[in-house]
Amino acid sequence: MVLPGLVLLVEAKAFRPTVGLRLGPQQTFDEELNTKLGKAIGKQIPVTADLIRQQDPKFAHLPHDRPMFGIVVTMEPYHLVNTPAFRSVLPDTDVPTVVASCSELEDAVVATDPGLEAAILAHVEEPPPEGWSLRSMAGSRTVINPILDQAWEALPWGAPSPS
Repeated sequence: MVLPGLVLLVEAKAFRPTVGLRLGPQQTFDEELNTKLGKAIGKQIPVTADLIRQQDPKFAHLPHDRPMFGIVVTMEPYHLVNTPAFRSVLPDTDVPTVVASCSELEDAVVATDPGLEAAILAHVEEPPPEGWSLRSMAGSRTVINPILDQAWEALPWGAPSPS
């Protein structure tokens, strides 16, 4: 996704966190977390960033001189995945990357003050605080998604029925 001051590299993963991952660090935790998310963080996003920077013909239409930020989107939340205890078992990368559930991404996209681009650029320039997540951008503000609101209103059960 190309934004005025940033290129977002998005990798979607359909893996759901297992009971073992939900329970936190244990015997097979490192291996399982790497199986689910390691490739996206350590390989897919950095390789794409390198291809863009090198102006590979397949990516020549993308700006190569802007900061890049990776988002690994999951179907369900991987709670605490951006905290040091979890991130320490995942590969290092030269592209700042956050793991976010699809609902977290939805909240971040409609967030204002700061908007998605401004919040991410702030964290590209200065490392995010430990455990930072896209959801934290919304803070305590109510997140309103006008697209979803309109969709719900269009459904027969979306509006109250006349008495």
